[in-house]
Amino acid sequence: LVVDPAGVDAAWRAVSRAIAATAATVTLACTTPVADLLAAGRRAGLPAPLAHVVDITYRLVGILVGTIRTLRQAHDLRLGHRTARAAITSVGTQFATVFVLALTRARAIDDAMALRAERGETAVLAPARPVSVARLVVITVVVGAVVAVGMAA
Repeated sequence: LVVDPAGVDAAWRAVSRAIAATAATVTLACTTPVADLLAAGRRAGLPAPLAHVVDITYRLVGILVGTIRTLRQAHDLRLGHRTARAAITSVGTQFATVFVLALTRARAIDDAMALRAERGETAVLAPARPVSVARLVVITVVVGAVVAVGMAA
């Protein structure tokens, strides 16, 4: 087994770029509402059915997280995790319940959204915001700095 210095350098660059991309994605997800992202995507040419699927998925994930918490609490209160066998049975039951609820709720969300807009479209109110030149300059400088650091590494 031989470690090539060029390989280590390439691996370091790949890892650092992956970390930077992940940080950028997490920052975007934490600071921008999904409705704004979908509106920007639609303006950029994102197909309406794809935006609809993204919106439904986003809404369903939020609902399912609450359901999973509730199910977990219910199983804990019924001592569903007192032994390894009971824990496995409990987790299997939770997965099955969440799967059925996910399908049922996905249909309900799709029906509700279909009543709000045309089939395959998402009717989301995204307020129009004026373009801030100062903010654009700051964003350009930050992105340029990230690119420069990435190219130097």
